[in-house]
Amino acid sequence: MEYLDAVYDDYKGATCHSLADVKFEADGHCTLDGETLDFAPKWSGSISFDYYHEFADGELYANVNNSFKTDHYTDSTRAPYSEESYSLLNARIGWRSESWDISLWAKNLTDEVYGQGYTSNLISSLVGSPNDYDTWLNDPRTVGLTLRYSML
Repeated sequence: MEYLDAVYDDYKGATCHSLADVKFEADGHCTLDGETLDFAPKWSGSISFDYYHEFADGELYANVNNSFKTDHYTDSTRAPYSEESYSLLNARIGWRSESWDISLWAKNLTDEVYGQGYTSNLISSLVGSPNDYDTWLNDPRTVGLTLRYSML
């Protein structure tokens, strides 16, 4: 578990989204004094569970882990649509021996969708449409099977 209190002490002249909840100056720039840094959630962390059991001249194993981040900005302009929080659940179960390792795994089991990054659309911004933006989404639920053989 991690607690982060990352704020700007003195940051004037920033470029902010027109709908950002910050103080704007007469020149159109914003002041971010006391505001949280981008990509800096207050809380983040992870928890993991591992299981091992001898079986058939090898070992059965399993792992389940969850990681999370609380609300944080994923866009330097403080656009209101760029504030994200998420939790990711991953799992793996398998069997391994001296030579073989076979496992079934899944990432983002709950198919959580969140934006990893945002960019406003330049043309839309110029014509006064502040809600038009591009989003880079996280990877969707991914499931796979891994088979390894070692000759050592």
